Amino acid sequence: MLTRAALGVAAALTAVAVFFGVHVTDRHIAAGLQPAADGGFSRGLGPVPSDVGAPLTVDFSSLPDGPIPAKVDGHAFRAAAITSAAMPILAAGRLVHGRSSTDNFAGYVETLLRSPVQRLGATVRFVDGGGSIALTIWQNSLVDSLVGNHGMPNAGVQFIVSVDHWQLAVWDTVAGHNIVLADEPYAAKPFGTPVSFEITRKGDTVTVHLPGGAQRMVTDPRITSWSGMSACWELYEFHADQEPAAITALWAG
Repeated sequence: MLTRAALGVAAALTAVAVFFGVHVTDRHIAAGLQPAADGGFSRGLGPVPSDVGAPLTVDFSSLPDGPIPAKVDGHAFRAAAITSAAMPILAAGRLVHGRSSTDNFAGYVETLLRSPVQRLGATVRFVDGGGSIALTIWQNSLVDSLVGNHGMPNAGVQFIVSVDHWQLAVWDTVAGHNIVLADEPYAAKPFGTPVSFEITRKGDTVTVHLPGGAQRMVTDPRITSWSGMSACWELYEFHADQEPAAITALWAG
């Protein structure tokens, strides 16, 4: 059971709508891209992902409908999107955005921690044939980069997950797309069932924690060199008219 955050709600959401280049995710990899060599996998079972012990936790069931509060339990949140319809909002205790009207429809929620992110998680509900979510550790603030028209910064960790598949990547700002380190299916739950995911980072190694307790470890030097204090959660649809996933809770540390 997730701890409900004590709320300090500001009057308005700090948000920005921006346009940027194609976001290559969800197994749709840019033509000619070669997957990077990973550091090997450690396969086994561990604890089912949850927010236990995370210094930042948010249960959206405790928040009213509308824009995301600019502050939750003392942590500042900002949102960004490719268009106003993709801006994340709260509805019925879930973080959602509008149905995708174009391909590569993305909305982001970001908070900056006081030190580089070591842990990032979310509980999500997927729909049949619907969108994905991503948990990303950016090297610098995503929102600041987009507001300054600098494009997307490097990301040491970009964990993308759909209803039955996950992908771990880094985002290369020079290349302008993500570079996939690992790509696998997982045991899906019935549509609409809340499922939790978490990634933990120790230096240049990331461990992926899946809903049934399965774990995967991936090592790459860019994981540590491109990971900063930006903890980011994304709602993403590769195709127009896909129904978005909904995030019900998130956590970070």
